[in-house]
Parts: sequence; structure tokens; C-alpha cells
Amino acid sequence: MKSAPSASTITFAQTLDAMRQDLRRYSADAPLLVVLVKATYAHPALAGILYYRIGHWLWARRRHPLAWLPLVCYLVFYPLVRMYSGLELWPFTSVGPGFQVLHFGPTVIHPAAVIGSNVTMLHGVTLGVSIIGISNIGAPRIGNNVAIGTGASIIGDITIGDHATIGAHAVVTSSVPEHTTVLGIPARPVMPAGNKRREPGAAATTAQHDEQGATAELAVPVHGEPGRSVRSPRVGEVRQP
Repeated sequence: MKSAPSASTITFAQTLDAMRQDLRRYSADAPLLVVLVKATYAHPALAGILYYRIGHWLWARRRHPLAWLPLVCYLVFYPLVRMYSGLELWPFTSVGPGFQVLHFGPTVIHPAAVIGSNVTMLHGVTLGVSIIGISNIGAPRIGNNVAIGTGASIIGDITIGDHATIGAHAVVTSSVPEHTTVLGIPARPVMPAGNKRREPGAAATTAQHDEQGATAELAVPVHGEPGRSVRSPRVGEVRQP
């Protein structure tokens, strides 16, 4: 997983480019101002993402005397932005460009978490540390091009591989390989990496973009009815076994 530039090295040009890539995740071709206005109403979490980018750049310069006043102002207004956007994302967290959080909801990201490039989250996601036992203390690391469904919780010192998919309301407490979809509590693979065969009743999904660039895969198998699955409207295309 290629991580984002650290707060100590990120430049203003990199910050602007990351903001541009964030906006483009919500629309690939509309003017950026139009994207910003639409997202303000449909996906207020974008405001939290853009605010984070500014804070991340300021945090990298926190030792400079001239940075103290802007950084203090940033921290003063941070609670208001957090309430408006529904996104808890601190300026010292590492987040790659092209970050997308869809809809409004209490999305909580632990400050020590690491998020790669082009990651999509739906509302209600939690990236947190384990408080049970001492073997898994730490925050998660999310790879590139990962999709995380509504209400999912990713907990502990684990790694989510590139191109992985976390289903809605899954509770993930162990690492997930690349190109793997996991569902359930606790989360289990539906389509492990490299596995070309699915067991009866398992439903694989294909992440698709909606008109705003959203991606998700929320299809789940129906117990006792092999080959049948259900999905929420406008989300993913279900492939039957």
C-alpha cells in the first residue's frame, strides 16, 4: 500500500491536488464549483474532507510561528465543521487523495488510522482501535481503491488490502487481503482473492458508480435459497452463481 505524503512533507501544491482529486470522486466531468455546491447538500462530508486537507497542511507547519494563529482558528472551527459534515477526521491523520464519504452520518476515523488513495466510505463507518485484549491494539490501515459499506466497523491494528470491499454493517477485526469482499459479524470473505469458484448461496457483487460517482456493494445471500441474493436500490450489480 502506497501511503499518502506525511504531514511533515506535504506541500501546498500536493494539498490542492488532493482536494481536486477529492472533488473529482463526486463527479468526473462537472466543473469543480458545481461539484462543490451539489456535494454541499447531498454529501456534506465533503466539507469535512476539504477542511481536513487545509488542517493537514497547517499541521505540517505547526512549528512555524506564523502557522500558530491559522492552526488555532482551524481547531476552533473544527467542532462546527464536524457537526455539519458528520465526519470526525483530525488534521494529523494520513489520508490519500481521492477520498470520498457519501451521504451524512457519524463517520469516525481514529487519528492514528492510515487511509490510501481513492477510498470510498458510505455513512456510519468507524475506523477505531481495539479496547478488548492487548493483542490487537492499534488503528487500521486502509489500502488504495477500497470500498467500505454503510455502518461498517474496522477495528484494531489490521490492514485492508488494495481493492478490497467491506460490506454494510460488517465488523472487521482481522486483516483483509487484496481484491477480497468481506461481509458479516465478524466479517468473513465472500469472494477470497484468487478464488474463481463461489459456494452455493454466496453472492458476489460488482461495484458500480452512480451518477455522483458513488461505489458500494451491498448484496447479501439469502439463507436457505442458493443462488438468490438481495441488494439495496442503485447499489451494485449482482452476479448470480
